[in-house]
Amino acid sequence: MGGLTFIGLGGSNPTPFNTPFELSEKKIGEYIGTLLSRLKGRIILLSHAPPRNTTDKLPHGHVGSEALARYLGRFDLIVCGHIHEARGMVRVNGTHIVNPGMASRGQGAIITIDENIKIEFIDA
Repeated sequence: MGGLTFIGLGGSNPTPFNTPFELSEKKIGEYIGTLLSRLKGRIILLSHAPPRNTTDKLPHGHVGSEALARYLGRFDLIVCGHIHEARGMVRVNGTHIVNPGMASRGQGAIITIDENIKIEFIDA
């Protein structure tokens, strides 16, 4: 769409809560590696889980995916959720990582992509 390629990854990396759709870090890395091997240009990843050490901080530490973190720099933008308490935006190795927050609280983000990526957080 408009020179952008959107790909998605559901589920999450392993958690202590044994949630219904967890993927091993190895599987996450394999899926993302396979997708990226077929793509060029500007790539947007819609992922339930965030990359580790980005928008993944809980009171007891960072809990995001290590496999996703290894691919930072290969995406223009990652939009993720999973960690409800970690709303925000960071940029690592040229990749913007956005957690728009909790929709149940009226939180969201408007993301505009042209030559640049602009993020505006909203609260309804």
